[in-house]
Amino acid sequence: MNAWQRFERTLNFQETDGVCTYDVIYHPEIYAQFGGQSGDYLERNARMCRAVGLDATRGLFDAERHWMRKLVDDWGRLFGINLSEWEVSYGGGTAWISRRPFNDLESLAERLPQLPSRGAVEASYIPFLKRAREAFGADAVYIGDIPGPLTTSYTYTDMELFAIASKIAPELTTALLDTFTEWSRMVCELWAQHPTAPACMIGEDMAYKGGTLFSKKWMQENLWPRHQYILEPAKKAGLKCLLHSDGNLDSVLDDLVNVVGIEGLNPIETAAGMNPLAVRKRCPHLALLGCIDTSHLLPYGSPAAVEAAVVNLVQEVGPRGLCVGSTNEVHVAVPVENALTMYRAAHAH
Repeated sequence: MNAWQRFERTLNFQETDGVCTYDVIYHPEIYAQFGGQSGDYLERNARMCRAVGLDATRGLFDAERHWMRKLVDDWGRLFGINLSEWEVSYGGGTAWISRRPFNDLESLAERLPQLPSRGAVEASYIPFLKRAREAFGADAVYIGDIPGPLTTSYTYTDMELFAIASKIAPELTTALLDTFTEWSRMVCELWAQHPTAPACMIGEDMAYKGGTLFSKKWMQENLWPRHQYILEPAKKAGLKCLLHSDGNLDSVLDDLVNVVGIEGLNPIETAAGMNPLAVRKRCPHLALLGCIDTSHLLPYGSPAAVEAAVVNLVQEVGPRGLCVGSTNEVHVAVPVENALTMYRAAHAH
């Protein structure tokens, strides 16, 4: 059974030849050790996934350019922003937008992104999709990554300014959400037409350890209809629709399943109070992707402790409808042996 078959059958709660694995690996040492030296970063990521036993991913590590830099570059190419007015800074293994051309509502109103044309989005994505399918094939799966309009909006403005605008100038947040929703819809349509996996995943970090970033009522009014609209092409194409969000989603889990219509959830952040077994009992037909703690266990635990956690997880909530992986990403603080142990222990069941 290849990775595509294993992943697809897992999402359908069917029997497989071993527990499926899903993760995002942003780890320079693992990339260098298992990605090889030849080929572009797509080929090296695919080679790395196959070598470590990772069936599916939605993240691509690029040693030359951080994903935040790529995102801002996309804005410049597609949304008409002047890249000379923006700055991305790096440190501590991460990156952030350190300069924007606005710092208040008035200047934000003058710098709203412009909706890209369909042709520009196609020119940007279709060659990449074809290369991704070619590089990953069926022995490793690259999942369609749909940008979430809320996350993209508050990343564009910064969270504080977005929150202020949502209260004082909601027309600005509406304009941002509408623009990025249309972009996400176009991206989803292209993934549906050129699938690299039997599923797509909308990335929408809408929560933290204490709960959701915005009220349930605000999200019901402003976010769920947009998510339904974005994911419609994928559902029509028969792709499974998955959601990524860090944090504690307990208060909106029923909405995500019954209103938005997600069929899989990642990463089930245990350090934020999410309990995989409780989620399984509450939503028995929801695929779970992740669940192995990357805050403490993976970086600081022993390989034996990691293996025990995987075995316990499989026994409690699997093996069907479960993809074992970290509760966010395999980052630089995770020992290589712990990451390999996690994937090997999953496949052993």
